Amino acid sequence: MTGPVLPRGYRLYAHETLGSTNDEARALGLAGEPGGAVVWARRQEAGRGRQGRAWQSPDGNLFVSFLVRPERPLPVIGTLGLVAGVALAEATAPLLAPSVELALKWPNDMLADGAKTAGILIEADRLPGEAHPFAVVGCGVNLVRRPAQAPYPTACLAELGAAPHVTTPEAMLSRLAEAWDRWYHRWLGNEMAAVRAAWLARAYRLGSSIKLRIGDRFVEGRFVDLDETGAIVLADGRGERTRFTIGEVL
Repeated sequence: MTGPVLPRGYRLYAHETLGSTNDEARALGLAGEPGGAVVWARRQEAGRGRQGRAWQSPDGNLFVSFLVRPERPLPVIGTLGLVAGVALAEATAPLLAPSVELALKWPNDMLADGAKTAGILIEADRLPGEAHPFAVVGCGVNLVRRPAQAPYPTACLAELGAAPHVTTPEAMLSRLAEAWDRWYHRWLGNEMAAVRAAWLARAYRLGSSIKLRIGDRFVEGRFVDLDETGAIVLADGRGERTRFTIGEVL
């Protein structure tokens, strides 16, 4: 494959090296670029995850950001993280043996056998005078290398048994863009219920007791649901439910 194959209506901005694909996609958005731009870099020098954390970007992995202008309010745009998670899982699952457990960890990680293999970063901005913000949906996938010295278990698709011809950035971007396009258009068509159901079908530790870190405090409860806004719902020992819109599952 000489380059990624994108669905109709998408435009590829390919780079050898960028600081961050999200930053580049945001700059395009602020310059008036229409939705459908796909920013891809073979290397990132300043990749980041949620809350400004550094995202290690070893050569050979996938670093890509999708620019979209969905004309939706900011709280709704946050649910694009679920769309990206479902698309990532759909693009990845056929590459691995059925024995590999692929899971989505709230709010923005994909795990394989409990080890992080991909992350998602949703960011939004707005041009002056525009009614709605645009969104940048960034995805980083460990294809052939795992990050060094991560504070949690990590894995790459190659060591999980994915064949070499499907673990190139070009091949994975083609698969991901196809899945993203399909689920994004379902989301645009007010099929959030279908997105939510697909995400919950792969939810990490659904039905189990979990610990949620929210800033400096911790909350424990049984993970029972996601609501229609993408918030995680925990139940305490009495069965009383509480929804959380921010936090990190430990």
